[in-house]
Amino acid sequence: MDAENVIICTACGARNKASWEFCARCAEPLDVGSAAPPALEALAADADVAPDDDPFIDGPDAADSVASAFWAVMLFLLVVGGIGVLWWSVRGAKLETTPVYALPILPPTGARPVPIPKEVDKFIEARARMWHGDAAGALPLFDQLVVEQPENAVYRFTYGQALWDVQRWDDSLNQLRAAARLAPEGYGAALPHALAAAHHTQEALREFDSVAAAQPANSQVVTEYAELLGTTGDYRTADRVLRRALALNPQNLELRALLGSTLEGAGDVKGAQDIYRALLSEDATRADIRARLAHSLWTQGQGDEARTLCVEGLRLSPNSAALHRDLGEMMESAGELKEAAAHYREAARLSVTPGISDALIAHAGDLEQRLATTTPS
Repeated sequence: MDAENVIICTACGARNKASWEFCARCAEPLDVGSAAPPALEALAADADVAPDDDPFIDGPDAADSVASAFWAVMLFLLVVGGIGVLWWSVRGAKLETTPVYALPILPPTGARPVPIPKEVDKFIEARARMWHGDAAGALPLFDQLVVEQPENAVYRFTYGQALWDVQRWDDSLNQLRAAARLAPEGYGAALPHALAAAHHTQEALREFDSVAAAQPANSQVVTEYAELLGTTGDYRTADRVLRRALALNPQNLELRALLGSTLEGAGDVKGAQDIYRALLSEDATRADIRARLAHSLWTQGQGDEARTLCVEGLRLSPNSAALHRDLGEMMESAGELKEAAAHYREAARLSVTPGISDALIAHAGDLEQRLATTTPS
């Protein structure tokens, strides 16, 4: 291209055709008086690439090149924008569908609620009355429920609970028997517990034996069964039941301790003490086991060791009512009435059984009265 046909853009320095009004590079207005200087012409003439080959001034296709560049940029922006919109829509959907803790999930618009059977609604109302302390008010509803659904173990069992709350013991036991018959795995263990509480001892023993045979690893059932056997003096059966359970769970400390008590009740004092010592070697803070061992030693005439066990135990467990009581007995037998009374009162304060607390306080008062009458004034 001739030098006189070139105009230099004063804004960006690009060369443009003289017939153009705007710069092809920066779109700024061109100054028609700004022709290329001779030096620039000389450089263009000496260059390996002729000025006509410059993409900005390449004859009649230059405008098409600019347009192509423009649409390429627009296409790039469109693609980038599309990707951004797609990313945000995915992230936004994820955020919107993330469940919020404790907010209910509502059914879709137009969804019909699942109808609740009338008897279920009645059961909910009966349970609500029980929870609010109105067991008597729940009874009419339970009466209807067991008539409508006589084979429903849940209704039977809960009805039995309501009857128990209003002290209708025999009626309660009848419902609990029905629940245990209908669902032995779920309610079988509750029946002997209630029978024992209602002093139906022989029936309770039969039910406990049945449940313990079916669930030998159920430590709660085994414990209650063995304890009830102990109250009847049947230590042999209690020993058998406990050893069967311990064969399945040999590390159960409560069952091992109960076996010690069972052996002691059966007259095997040494066997019981061996169990107590083994348990204490595993956990020296077990105040209940320490109290059993101390009491066993004291009754066998080994008072010094028994007293030492109590003193050491109270240092580890100062809030043990059993240790305070046992140490009080030992001190009373040794004539230390003042100290014995103090331990009895502390045992009464820590005891959770009102009857025992009252008896300990009364006995402490007797000791203090004896002490006052024998002390010189």
